[in-house]
Amino acid sequence: MRTERIFWCGGAKPESGYGAGHALKLDLWERGLGKTVTLKIADMNRRMGRTIAPVFHDLLEVAAYVWTADQMVSRGAKDVDTFGEKWRRTFELHIPVRVPEMWNSAQVKKVLEQTLGFLSDDVYDFTFYPAKNAPAFQMYLDLGHDSVTRGEVEQVMLFSGGLDSLSGGIEEALNQKRRCMWVSHRPTHKHNRRHREIDELMADRAKSLRPAHVLVDINKDSKVTKETTQRPRSFLFAAVGAAVAHMLKLNSVRFYENGVVSLNLPMAEQVVGARATRTTHPQVLKGFSKLMTLLSGGEFTVENPFLWETKGQVIERIVNANCGQMITSSVSCAHTHEASLKHPHCGVCSQCIDRRFGIAYAKAEAFDPLENYKLEIFTKSRQRDVDRILGAAYLDRAEEFESIHDWSELMEEYPEVTDILPYLDLPAAKGAARILDLYQQHSKEIRTVCEMMLDRYKGQMFSQSLDGDCLVRTMYESRGLAPIAANAAEASQRTESGGDAKGGIQKIGRLEYRAGFEEVWLDGDLFDLSKRDKARLCIEFLVVKKAFDKKSACHFADEIDPYVRRHGHLDPLTPNSEPKLRQYFFPSKGKFAKLGERLIVSAGRGTGRYYLNVQKQ
Repeated sequence: MRTERIFWCGGAKPESGYGAGHALKLDLWERGLGKTVTLKIADMNRRMGRTIAPVFHDLLEVAAYVWTADQMVSRGAKDVDTFGEKWRRTFELHIPVRVPEMWNSAQVKKVLEQTLGFLSDDVYDFTFYPAKNAPAFQMYLDLGHDSVTRGEVEQVMLFSGGLDSLSGGIEEALNQKRRCMWVSHRPTHKHNRRHREIDELMADRAKSLRPAHVLVDINKDSKVTKETTQRPRSFLFAAVGAAVAHMLKLNSVRFYENGVVSLNLPMAEQVVGARATRTTHPQVLKGFSKLMTLLSGGEFTVENPFLWETKGQVIERIVNANCGQMITSSVSCAHTHEASLKHPHCGVCSQCIDRRFGIAYAKAEAFDPLENYKLEIFTKSRQRDVDRILGAAYLDRAEEFESIHDWSELMEEYPEVTDILPYLDLPAAKGAARILDLYQQHSKEIRTVCEMMLDRYKGQMFSQSLDGDCLVRTMYESRGLAPIAANAAEASQRTESGGDAKGGIQKIGRLEYRAGFEEVWLDGDLFDLSKRDKARLCIEFLVVKKAFDKKSACHFADEIDPYVRRHGHLDPLTPNSEPKLRQYFFPSKGKFAKLGERLIVSAGRGTGRYYLNVQKQ
């Protein structure tokens, strides 16, 4: 069921009985209620403050209200990589503005609501009112510095403090020799020191072309925060960037983000692939461009120059510019609410995984200390199912792209591509071909790093001293990338427990297993299920139930999955999640996927029932 909320902003008051029981209030202006949201823009001088156009002043406030409202309504999930039945929400916002005729125009409202809807996967409905006694822009300024007067700014870019925006800043200032202004949204002060370090290192390298840096603070009572995914954050980012650019008489803003993240094709159904962030998706940037063009009255562009580059290529740019030391101070983690000064990276989210693969591929590990990660990505156990699945899905998608031969096959496998093509300013076939080239380059980088890690840790694999569910073990067990030493270790194990030495092994047709089902053989092939609780318990249940034909088949959702979760002490399913048998043998390709396909058979499409195919073939 969709969650609906009505927000009255800036002192706007509902009519009697309107939205009773659902209304929430937000205020940047301290109107009776008290200030519930604060917006402060630092490092801009008085000349800039006096020249802001009223409609862009409105834009900043609209974006601040949208960003805040988003965090006040839960999506029914606790994690950015999962979602629940309340994922999609409906927001009705009532906002006073200085230029109501512009904001209430059908074209502006349509672009605003459609762009935010696609960006956040929610539904937005705006009503704008004439503002009364609206405050001047100066109330938002922190005038501690006069940083803009060092020279004429030629480009405004959004700086998040991550590797992609860092590489973009280096490209602007050092490679293109362009005087640039960085605009940063600062939702937390945890990383202030790291931002200062980057500023200082860049100043040392860029000299007179040192970028000016505008910092935007938005604060609210932490008690009202119920949602941390922050999907509309890029709207706030773009709004501040566009306001600054308009004051500087510029007509463009740049996001810098690698194309794999920007296009964000889904990794797996059970991971939030289709619901992953659309921060710089081409459709979103086109929507921002259209909105800013309408508001400014002239052509305005919001663009991403790194659309056709991978994370590895973006990091190589930093290394090649001799700016590797700046990598240490950058932060890429999606779980900003969990970050600490000691561990700015969680080590389990998709952005941390992508960062470490890119770092390894670009040979930049010396600049990215492992102590910055709460969990070491390649060799440490990931406790939660969702984290293990996410890591496996990351590898699985790379393998899938390696097997795609042309752009038509890409569109068949990933229909989401058709939603991207209209916004690329390229013929459809050429755009699809470029997307395939991008993702296959990304796959090449992942395979290179997999081979590197398997070779690096082959000794630990041989001694079986690595955590059983670490990413390196996942590479080995399901990717077909095992080093010679690891193959030798498995062969040795098979010799010890297989052949004539299979003491204590029971046999049902072509299935053999030890007590506890931690080792099973199918047609003589050994499968180690000691770290594969779901697969092990599923097979155990069906053996105990003697489910060896259609008549004895067991229902997955009603019988098998409840047994597996209960006996495996697994986390309960998130609301609205649909358990699927193939998740027990994930990834969808590789050794364990083949075990599931060969051993477990459906009793009939649509029945939801399964049995073990143990008959000799």
